[in-house]
Amino acid sequence: MNKILIIIALALFNTIMAHAQSPIIKDLREVISQRNSSFKTLQKELVQDNTEKGIKAYMGSVGGSSICNAFVTQSNGQGSMYIFLFSLENMDIMQTKIFTDMAQQYINELNNMVKTGNYKGRDYRDGESLVTEITDLNGNIVVQYVSNAADHMIMVHGI
Repeated sequence: MNKILIIIALALFNTIMAHAQSPIIKDLREVISQRNSSFKTLQKELVQDNTEKGIKAYMGSVGGSSICNAFVTQSNGQGSMYIFLFSLENMDIMQTKIFTDMAQQYINELNNMVKTGNYKGRDYRDGESLVTEITDLNGNIVVQYVSNAADHMIMVHGI
């Protein structure tokens, strides 16, 4: 009888957790919602200023962690981008396991965006990288998820 109760409790817990909003997905949605503002409210301190190329990079205020670098790039003539960068080469075994779960959540969210009918998606290969690209209905790139053996990068494009 106790085993049945435990199984029911675990099934209920898993159902609740499946519908709970993941913090990383909340972060991604927040960044996407800031596309119109070029992520100005999400940038922290300036970390790089390349005046020759007209590119500035700032630390991002959303999504950074021990396994993820988050930053905002602003460039003259090319707009802005919010980037989540996961360097697999710098992860230990536990971090890699955590990241594997996170990567699946990101891919699920991108697929869900397409299912809303407000976005289009496509997957393609670019050299050694696999790219999942989400565009709005006008063809503007909203999000790109680029993965290869060394890195995974989520790039949210500003407007």
